[in-house]
Amino acid sequence: MKNAILIVDDSRLNRETLADILKDKYNIIEAEDGRSGLEVLEKRKDDIVLVILDIVMPGMDGFAFMEEARTRESIRNIPIVVATTENDYQTEKRCLELGVWDFIPKVFQPEIIRFRVLNTIKRSMAHSLEHDGLTGLYTIQKFSQCVKRNLENNQDTKFTFIRLDIERFKMINNFYGVEAGDRLLVYISGLIETYWQDVENCVFGRIDGDVFGICFPKDEKKLNGFILYIKRELKKYKAAYYLETAMGIYDILDNNLDVRNIIARATLAAKQCKGQYMIHEARYTEELRAKIIREQNIINEMEHALETGEFVVYFQPKYELDHCRPSEALVRWKKADGTIVSPGDFIPVFESNGFIIRLDYYVWDQVCRFIKNNLAHRGDSEVISVNVSRVNLYNPNFLESLVNLVEKYKIPPKYLNLELTESAFSDDARMIQN
Repeated sequence: MKNAILIVDDSRLNRETLADILKDKYNIIEAEDGRSGLEVLEKRKDDIVLVILDIVMPGMDGFAFMEEARTRESIRNIPIVVATTENDYQTEKRCLELGVWDFIPKVFQPEIIRFRVLNTIKRSMAHSLEHDGLTGLYTIQKFSQCVKRNLENNQDTKFTFIRLDIERFKMINNFYGVEAGDRLLVYISGLIETYWQDVENCVFGRIDGDVFGICFPKDEKKLNGFILYIKRELKKYKAAYYLETAMGIYDILDNNLDVRNIIARATLAAKQCKGQYMIHEARYTEELRAKIIREQNIINEMEHALETGEFVVYFQPKYELDHCRPSEALVRWKKADGTIVSPGDFIPVFESNGFIIRLDYYVWDQVCRFIKNNLAHRGDSEVISVNVSRVNLYNPNFLESLVNLVEKYKIPPKYLNLELTESAFSDDARMIQN
């Protein structure tokens, strides 16, 4: 199937002349003014690979056509070639500012026109492979190539990498629709391009989804200026959106480092901003890397530890003048080699990934078993307090799990006391009240 070319010109003679020159290799679609041309372009956007546009037309002229087309995300990347008799510098300059790809003199020369059209289509295809269709920024592949080349060709220059995304971007898509999310991405890409386009050896692109990457020669003043600029400009966006960025910053120490590793380190830094109301930028450091490795090791071992009984429940005693009795159950992680993992290390990780729900249940089970044994041997038992993680407050099966345990061990509920930590109250007091 032939690709289509749209010819927008109020002169029937011009349209027919161009159609005769190009019809052997392309399907020709004609429009006699800018407004009807836009309507055709929207309807046939998947078929049309090029627009040949006249400038001087009644109603919507060529300039108005280009201005309108560039605001419509679905057609903004379809290349436009201007057919003109003008040899005017200002006209040419304005066309180029509006994104024109090439010019065709209206003294139509068939071979020249065919070559210009073919070359423009080839360049457009190459451009579409290298540039993101929505934002116009580099794709991840082209971005990575340019960053790699910049680093290799400037070994004596230190570079900084920024990974930027929008907090809770999926919520915008969910509440306001995908089109609203796309408009926001286009807006942000425009901010990035405006700020960085004149910086020598700076590369920027859309890495994935709402994630953007920027790599530039290290300059703290320029970096701080960008942080303030992004915050200021996002506040000007739609009042209905509360927009926050998460910015991971990595100062590249080795210009031969693989780009994927550079992005990964900036991503680790950006994760430190997630869910933090006052923190929107974070730098990658070796201390952060060590912390991430420790947390990953905990995650790697948690299932095995639960299955093999490495989590040990200790009963903290309560002393009175005449006796000492257990009152609170505390969990500790004792590895097979005798190493003790501090609760301060593993509890935050388990709260983060949800594993704390299973650990809480394990502790409750052990405590219920302890109470049952006391009742069986002594006819009575102490009231034992167990901790309830704040994550469990959002667990719809929380109450059912507790009831099932009490019924499983056939113990009166009065012997089991639930304790909520202070962090649970600070997390969401209204949730706890409900």
